[in-house]
Amino acid sequence: NGHYMDQFTYAERATDWRGNNNIADSIFRQMSHEPHPQPSWIVMSAGTGGTSATIGRYIRSQGYETQLMVVDPQNSVFLDYWQTRDASLRSPVGSKIEGIGRPRVEPSFIPDVVDEMLRVPDAASVATALWLETQLGRKVGASTGTNMWGVLQLAARMREEGRTGSIVTLLCDSGGRYLESYYNPQWVADNIGDSAPWQAEIAGLAGAAAVKAFNYLVPSAAIRGLAILRTLSRYGERLFSHQAMLFALAEVRTRLFARLVAAPPSAALIRARGD
Repeated sequence: NGHYMDQFTYAERATDWRGNNNIADSIFRQMSHEPHPQPSWIVMSAGTGGTSATIGRYIRSQGYETQLMVVDPQNSVFLDYWQTRDASLRSPVGSKIEGIGRPRVEPSFIPDVVDEMLRVPDAASVATALWLETQLGRKVGASTGTNMWGVLQLAARMREEGRTGSIVTLLCDSGGRYLESYYNPQWVADNIGDSAPWQAEIAGLAGAAAVKAFNYLVPSAAIRGLAILRTLSRYGERLFSHQAMLFALAEVRTRLFARLVAAPPSAALIRARGD
């Protein structure tokens, strides 16, 4: 006998969004020692819709002013459903961004907890994923590029409005499994289209919004260094409390950021590539 798990229907109730063991609670706990601990925005894409449902419900249950943006790739009906509430919507073509976007409305997508949605062209998602590799020193999937495209748009908006704050998103998966697709220029040209215009727009957004709005360009070596510190902290937890280690790690990260010098937009990609 078999059992159909039906994750698209039940994803929104797989975790208790009111408790302290869900992704939303983890986000706010990790942000607690940052300069802007309560994010202005959390940006998330939707596959089943479960993650955005958990985050949106948690924000509202805790009374936070944080807003939730859901980014949606081409050929997905989530954005149209959010606008119209028409559950019969269908798309004849599936999403080309693996893991997110659906040709039909899924029961786990809860539109009432979403503050804003943004349509992201597939070529923009891929171009942003490729750009992120130059910033992080690691490959990410195209769905992470979709998320980050939304972050860059919000960062530019906040800068234009003269606002400061934090924006949180998730790295959905590693890019290692996409070497023959999103990281293959010929495949992208045949299946996604020309990403060059989006690459140019990202360069402008990263220079005008990201570097100035977040003040610091963190080289990939610093990212790797922080990852090592986090690994060491796991061993430290055997000697100290988990909360003490989180606080200590936040202090180290803050001191590291204080030593980094803000980079002008023209130097951003050069510094990132040069580590």
